[in-house]
Amino acid sequence: PNDKLCHCNRTKDEHLTMNEQWQSNEKCCEDIHTMKDSTKEQGLSLINRAPYVRCDIETDPSIVETILLDIWRIPRPSLIMQVTGGHKYFKLRGKMEVNFLDDFVKFVNTWLLTNGANAGTVQLIGQAILIANLKGRMEALENKQIKNIQKNSHI
Repeated sequence: PNDKLCHCNRTKDEHLTMNEQWQSNEKCCEDIHTMKDSTKEQGLSLINRAPYVRCDIETDPSIVETILLDIWRIPRPSLIMQVTGGHKYFKLRGKMEVNFLDDFVKFVNTWLLTNGANAGTVQLIGQAILIANLKGRMEALENKQIKNIQKNSHI
């Protein structure tokens, strides 16, 4: 185990720049060991051609709204749902699963925010969307922290 890992899961050698404070015995601190930089990182996913944009957690929400509504032309939602859950296997029993999926697919013009995991609750919701063929009725928006993306140095 490397005790010199940054909060972004990189070693000090993987960082492009270093500062004096990294050499101290202090624990890695995001405010000290990272710096903000502008990016024009956006485009279409190579996997499924879905549009994506990379932005800071402190990005003005009106900018994100402009991207979603005006540039990507996603219809304004009637409902916004955020689905989070663990990455463990998740299964509802019998009638509970049927009722949940039936009720879930009744929502129209919904934005669904997830962590993009193909496991647990998020996986169950994804299956419901596929089974009900909700394309065009529901927008699935994925929110990932860059430190949780494998090979994030290429992003």
